[in-house]
Amino acid sequence: MTPAEKILEIKRKVEIALDKTLQSRNLGKIAHSLALDIKKRTRLGYGVAKTNSEKFKLLPLEQKTVDRREELKEKGQLSEFASPSKSNLTEKGFLLDSLVGRSSKKGNVSISLKENRGDGKSNSKIESFQRAKRPFFNASRTEIKRFLQQIKETLMKEFGIIK
Repeated sequence: MTPAEKILEIKRKVEIALDKTLQSRNLGKIAHSLALDIKKRTRLGYGVAKTNSEKFKLLPLEQKTVDRREELKEKGQLSEFASPSKSNLTEKGFLLDSLVGRSSKKGNVSISLKENRGDGKSNSKIESFQRAKRPFFNASRTEIKRFLQQIKETLMKEFGIIK
């Protein structure tokens, strides 16, 4: 095989590996993982003002909010992942529950909110209200690094470098 043929073969392998990595199935898993990271960070009480910036501690909840959430928890009306004293952004924690990561056939990844809450309220309206006081919807620098690392690992698996 000539050097030019070797280069063309490597180029072909890279294109195949990249296509497989960017398939909706692979990217969907990575997008889902990013959404979970954002949920976890927010539930731990941290927000991100703009994408690719550092996280910061959200303002503490008012005691009346904590008390109300305790009541909701006793009634079984609090999200199963919500805690009365941790920041879940909304009273019942359903806004974070609706956060999803998706990918498209074109290789795009998006984090969005499912609109259907089951209680007649609009997630997009609630999120836009929360955005000013408790920004959470952005990916932090650390979350983006983790996202890129997952893409790198997926590529390395396609090349057979790691299992």
